[in-house]
Amino acid sequence: MKFYEHSSNYDYTFPAVALAYFLRYPNPYSRHVLSSDVIDRYIDPETGRLHSTRLHLKKSKVPSAILSFLPRSIAGPGGTSQTFVLEKSIIDPKEGWMETESKNMEWTGVLSVVEKQTYRRQRLSDMNDEEPQPQRPKETTTCKTVVTFVSQLGQNKLLSRKKTMQTADVEEEAPKQGLFAAWSTAGIQRTIELVGVKRTKTALINGKEGMNVVLERLRSGGIVAVLEGMRRDRLEGMGVESISSLSPPPPTRPLQYLTLARGLYMYLCPGESANEVAQYQSQSTQLYDVAALIPNLPDEEAFHALPPKLYEFDYAELRNSTLDCIGTIGTDNNTAIVTLFEIATFEALPYESVLPPTDSEDNGRWAHSVSRKRDWDMYRVETAGGTPPICNGERFMAEKEYAAEYWFFNSGGEDLWTPNDVKREELRTSQGMPTFI
Repeated sequence: MKFYEHSSNYDYTFPAVALAYFLRYPNPYSRHVLSSDVIDRYIDPETGRLHSTRLHLKKSKVPSAILSFLPRSIAGPGGTSQTFVLEKSIIDPKEGWMETESKNMEWTGVLSVVEKQTYRRQRLSDMNDEEPQPQRPKETTTCKTVVTFVSQLGQNKLLSRKKTMQTADVEEEAPKQGLFAAWSTAGIQRTIELVGVKRTKTALINGKEGMNVVLERLRSGGIVAVLEGMRRDRLEGMGVESISSLSPPPPTRPLQYLTLARGLYMYLCPGESANEVAQYQSQSTQLYDVAALIPNLPDEEAFHALPPKLYEFDYAELRNSTLDCIGTIGTDNNTAIVTLFEIATFEALPYESVLPPTDSEDNGRWAHSVSRKRDWDMYRVETAGGTPPICNGERFMAEKEYAAEYWFFNSGGEDLWTPNDVKREELRTSQGMPTFI
């Protein structure tokens, strides 16, 4: 039997860490997790504690050091297989602690691994720091991990041999190879347990990195960003490449408004680590109707060439231009709020995004967002500018100007781009209007 202990700390509140724990699969550091299912969950009415039992299915590969001890019949090709892990957890939201226990359900005869973790709220006021740090969060979460390894490989043969020895004539000496075999079995078990300890050290590092990814997604984009990240990680774990184009709107949802946008993104570099990524904070964007421009443009390419020009255009001159501002995009509680004057106001939730086809280092991502009721589809494409700043471990706020096309599709009302007597598909092919990107 072997033990391994490890302690770590998260610079996030306990509720955020507890939520991230249940949303941690999949993430870029655990794409081997194929599925997670809740098989039991309840709240104890006396204590108010949440009890959960989940079952995870993971891809695994038996280390070569262990594979050499196993018959080929019980190990997959190259030692690859799938295993179930049973996870039990208890959360006390009032006292601010969570206890978890995870153990493998298969290969237990070879190596049984039981991982116990304790997460606890740690308030800054409870710490005895002699030198207060202004940038330090007021609450963090500690995590203590204890892992137990037990190998029983060869144990059944050893017990069977001992039983045979006990039933033999008491005057007959036990063969010397029996004692040697016992030591050999114990040595194999110790080797397997040590291999388990080595793999666990790496797994805990990856586990903490994965939790940090989920926590950062929560902080920067809320639960929607976490779910979008999970979707992408799951696809990549299945061997499906990330999407290279945005999905089109439903056929029953025609184009209602086509706009050019000019705006600002606000980013924060926390200054906590050298490799951190700038965190999106808010945006302020104006939407300009381009209906009057379309008849004067020679082709679609000329229209798509407008965002870079608008990006370079002086803001003061833009406000005095003949383009009509028909709406704005702002931020409220980390949610984009789209206002189309005298038409609609709705929350825009991110659905998918891709890198631009060219100059991704200078131009922001193309994105597809939807309203909460799913009656609006909004596309931001042909972006110019807007990429996050490089932090380099420094703390600062940064404004990033950008310009883009915004396409609005809505299921209600008439199609403002299609005459009443002409179908949308006919308009696309016969008149060469801008098409969906």
